[in-house]
Parts: sequence; structure tokens; C-alpha cells
Amino acid sequence: MLGSILSKATSGQHDPVDMHIKTCTEDCFNCARWCELCVTECIQMDTPGMSHMTALCRDCAESCFMAIKFMSRKSPYFFMTCHVCAEICDACAAACEQHAIEHSDNEIFHNCAAACRQCAEHCLEADALIKNAVEH
Repeated sequence: MLGSILSKATSGQHDPVDMHIKTCTEDCFNCARWCELCVTECIQMDTPGMSHMTALCRDCAESCFMAIKFMSRKSPYFFMTCHVCAEICDACAAACEQHAIEHSDNEIFHNCAAACRQCAEHCLEADALIKNAVEH
């Protein structure tokens, strides 16, 4: 049933699901880009305790790339990958926000947190869109 909803929903250019996929894909790519920059920054800082942050940013970037792949091929499971991506993005955003406070002169942490929050927000909308489509 979900496959038929997606095929019907993604056939029009102005369809909400299609528009959501476009926006969410862009946000996931932006988030992954900032997470990769954040990983590089963490490595260059060579500060004790940054290994957790580095791993979290890598996980976040990878979950974003996974969600992009599923959305790009309009997999009937894309909303599941988006949900996982949103959870990881939220965790990464919280960690980046904390590091942004501790390292106030470093804008990479702030920008990474903002990108993660925006990505999480749009990824969570996937669940709502699919649930709404299934109910109607």
C-alpha cells in the first residue's frame, strides 16, 4: 500500500511528498557537509574528549547520506531512514551546541548544530506526510 501511495504522490511536480523530498534532500546534504567540516575541525583541535564528537558527526553525516539515497530513489522505506536520520541529527545538534558554548569563537560548531536541527525538522516531517497519506 505504501508503494502505491508513493508512486501516486510522487507523480506530480507540485506534490507535497515530492516537494518534501527535494527540501529534505537539500537539508540532508547541507547537514552532512557541515558534519564533515565539524569532523575535520575536531581532529585539528586535538582536544581531549573530542573523539565522541567526531564519531557522532560521522554517524550524522552517514545517516544523512543514507536518507538522501532512499529519498532519491523514492524507496517506500525512505520515511524510516528519515526518522533515524532525525534522531541522530538531534543528538549531533545537541553536542555541537554544547561545543559552540565551550568554544564560542568557533562558528563551525554553531553552523553544524543549525544544519542538524533543520535537517532533523524536515526529516521528521516525512513520518507525518506518509501517515497523513495512509489515513486519507
